Amino acid sequence: VRTITDRANSKPVMTVMERWRTAVSTITVTGITVAATIIRAATTADHAEGATTTTGTGEKDNRMGKQRNNSSGTRKYTLLYIIAALTVVTHLCGCDNRRVYSHYEHLDLNGWERNDTAFFGFRCHESGTYSLDMGFRTNHEFPYKSLSMVVEHIIFPSQSTGHSTIRCRITDDTGNITGKQGISCNDIKYHLGEIEMQKDDSIKIKINHCMRREMLPGLSEIGIEAIKLR
Repeated sequence: VRTITDRANSKPVMTVMERWRTAVSTITVTGITVAATIIRAATTADHAEGATTTTGTGEKDNRMGKQRNNSSGTRKYTLLYIIAALTVVTHLCGCDNRRVYSHYEHLDLNGWERNDTAFFGFRCHESGTYSLDMGFRTNHEFPYKSLSMVVEHIIFPSQSTGHSTIRCRITDDTGNITGKQGISCNDIKYHLGEIEMQKDDSIKIKINHCMRREMLPGLSEIGIEAIKLR
């Protein structure tokens, strides 16, 4: 059996989702730093304005008072916008914190052989229930309306195993893509199920296709995502 990756020595390829999470984390840290700087600057400006007194005609005092009010209002709105933006980013990061594993393997577009096994695995750092999803990306060269695969897993150290044959629909009865349709590929997800894992358990997953054609063209990537439910 030929393997797509060397399980012992291979380094995970950073996927689009992993790159996105890294970018979001960087933006969050940068945004917090910038917001803190702006808040400090605004506070300093407010203190400076409060300490400054201006003498002159009533008209001049009124005009300068309006300018200070406008400036203060602008800063308040700016701070509100920054706080709202940071809240959204923090929420996105918080939702993504439940994802404990996300990795895709690249496949040969000329054909994924039936005996080419894609391996995945991760270690559990917290006991709980985990949701497993499989994702794959196809292009216009994929010749079928569905994809059949054999998915097997084993959990260590309990040696608990699972084996299933699944059929994923690529298009519906009207010919529309069932997943997200992109410019060059289609991103399709399939829910594999839920598993119970204990702290320090590790799981190994392997996937093969079981289509009639030995060489299956049109598949660019296949991956596994795990999310902690509870």
